Amino acid sequence: MRLYLLPALLVSVLALSSCGSGQSSSSINEGESTSPSPEADIAVLMMGNSHTAANGLPALLETLLRNNQPTQSIVVERIPASGFLIDHADSSSTLNNVASGKWTHAVLQGQKYSQSFQIEYPITGALTLIEAAQNAKALPIMFPEWAQINAPQETDYIHNIHENIALQTGACVAPIGYAWEHALTINPEITLHANDGNHAVLAGSFLTALVIYETITGHAAELTVPDTSFDISESQQMFLGQMASYAVANHPACEYSN
Repeated sequence: MRLYLLPALLVSVLALSSCGSGQSSSSINEGESTSPSPEADIAVLMMGNSHTAANGLPALLETLLRNNQPTQSIVVERIPASGFLIDHADSSSTLNNVASGKWTHAVLQGQKYSQSFQIEYPITGALTLIEAAQNAKALPIMFPEWAQINAPQETDYIHNIHENIALQTGACVAPIGYAWEHALTINPEITLHANDGNHAVLAGSFLTALVIYETITGHAAELTVPDTSFDISESQQMFLGQMASYAVANHPACEYSN
């Protein structure tokens, strides 16, 4: 949801969507949709733009869930197309997928916002998707993005946009930006942002997955078992888990739920 172009090195990885908060350069292809999930105890549908796609975030979340909820059957899938929430809400294939009744949770990322704080973008796409999820008995979880590097003032601004949506709808809001903010405050040397100062490196996506994990399960991210298959040290995984749990404790994700 940012306006500037990505560096060339990131284009091949992140070209699924521009992340500007202005005009969308992507639209949802009606032919692109995940297959309905098989019945599962925890079935998560994710949608958004490159912030959801980068570093295999859905796979990170699925691994966290499988490792730490071993008695539950788990499915995590992502709508293949990238776009803002307004784009996803305009896609009949996406709406049909949400309405399939196969999902327990729908994670929604891609609400437009203004980097200048001067433009108020419509929230109609988010409202449509939240209503569709609730009608299908899935818990909608808003995914507010982290602040860009060296722009900490964005954390409250972005979170508050999503909080306003939640207050109107009863959706949850995963406090991702606050987890990033706290991690960078406690350990300024940690690298969470990619070179563009906007997207996440693997550690940033892992922290994001931890916050969503705790939002979904109610189980403390700081107690998750480190996974040696991740290219993140066990000590850093434990630190990021603590940062995720701190954020959820101070900004309860589902306090808006009906």
